[in-house]
Amino acid sequence: MATTPINTLVALDAGITAESIAPSLPTDGDIRLTGVVEGLEAAARSLEDTPCDILLIACGGYSDRVLFLVENAVRQDPKRPVLVLSEGSPNGFVRRVRK
Repeated sequence: MATTPINTLVALDAGITAESIAPSLPTDGDIRLTGVVEGLEAAARSLEDTPCDILLIACGGYSDRVLFLVENAVRQDPKRPVLVLSEGSPNGFVRRVRK
């Protein structure tokens, strides 16, 4: 049975490249990238006109800009999952994202 690919918009925070997160993405066709946006402000604008099933945010660690983008994305579509890929941070950033 064929499955429908999950349309995913990827937002890259400053210092993160598409190449650096590529190994974290499945390659079996279950994920379709609808866009890769450099910069979180640009990603916020892209969410308004790029339909996606999931928003994936890649960041280097704690970032108020990431928290702001998560809040905006959830407010825009509370049913759309938002995933955050972050280099581990002992300062509680990932806990704040989960709330």
